[in-house]
Amino acid sequence: AQYPVTTVRGCVYLGGCFYIMEPDGTIRNSAEDDCTAWNDNDKIQAEFEPDGGVAIAKYGSFLAVFGIYTTEMFYLSATAAVGAGSPLSPVDSGVFLVGCAHGNSVAQVESTVVWMAQKKGAGTTFQKGRFIAMLEGISYKTISNPDVCRILDADDLATIYSTVMSLRGHTFYILTLGTSAITLVYDFGEKLW
Repeated sequence: AQYPVTTVRGCVYLGGCFYIMEPDGTIRNSAEDDCTAWNDNDKIQAEFEPDGGVAIAKYGSFLAVFGIYTTEMFYLSATAAVGAGSPLSPVDSGVFLVGCAHGNSVAQVESTVVWMAQKKGAGTTFQKGRFIAMLEGISYKTISNPDVCRILDADDLATIYSTVMSLRGHTFYILTLGTSAITLVYDFGEKLW
């Protein structure tokens, strides 16, 4: 009965609890090992910037929380009983000013997470451009090239699909842009699009 009406993409199991996020950036956790029990007090806010929530993903022992223009990392700091608050705490220096353009672009790749990122232009509130990024440590690495970025910027992002696939010793990130009718494929081993 306490489960939120609207959540963003992603459901993460970490330290015995399930975690989901609402569009306003509120991260909620279930009771321990029970995805049917949710309490209004078991929550923490992603609040470095008031940019809302887009997606969450598991990254090693961290919870990666994607906003529109920010990404924050959280870790398990304590075990909280149901109703006692969230067992999560923000990672010191675990925030960077790169967000997620669309929740459906987020994909788990073995030990990392890949997504369609975006950031603001310096000193502005305007989007600077889209690119594909992957988590590396508690920061990110850009893996797209200028040609891929131009394709991403041209699409209206109305329909997005992403997945990861391994075939014949290669691991691929596959992103489909529905409006443009274009599918982009990245080979992690070859580091090529």
